[in-house]
Amino acid sequence: MVAQRAGVSPDTLRYYERMKLLSKITRTDGGYRQYSNSTVEQVRFVRNALRFGFSLKQIKTFLDARDSGRAPCREVRAAAEEILVRVDQQIKDLKAARRAVLGTLVDWDERLSVTAAGQPAMLLQRVKPDRIKVDCLSVRLKKAGGNISGPHGAGAKLPKTPTGKVLKRELRKRYQAVPATMRSPNGGV
Repeated sequence: MVAQRAGVSPDTLRYYERMKLLSKITRTDGGYRQYSNSTVEQVRFVRNALRFGFSLKQIKTFLDARDSGRAPCREVRAAAEEILVRVDQQIKDLKAARRAVLGTLVDWDERLSVTAAGQPAMLLQRVKPDRIKVDCLSVRLKKAGGNISGPHGAGAKLPKTPTGKVLKRELRKRYQAVPATMRSPNGGV
């Protein structure tokens, strides 16, 4: 099956055909599609361009230009530069969101250090509304398939990833800056 070899669903293959992202697909007398040997490569081309950040509309424009005898290289280059600008903005937004989340964790650790065991610390009520740009983090995590509530549950150890290690180290430094009399009895971060 062509869709399987190309790494897409049959619906995606048909959608690419309707969008005219693939060479003309011939049909049998019975109406069945007859894909050429190049269809798999064409689908892979589209998928790679999508992964890079181009939209299907842009890819279609580039292919139309090529098919009409023009070389769309400069348009491709300009569109890629726009993608870079968007990526840089996303990185900036994510760095700001990371700083905000880290600051919130430090605030929460300070709050937990003065909250008796078993008593509510009201952590979510203490999230400062101006600290995180509206939807900056939750939308990106949802788009990336992340779990915004956290996959590790309350009190779980941070994941053993470079980011988790860095975060734990930063939290430990900030925790140690809290006076010993205000730290939680278990000494955890």
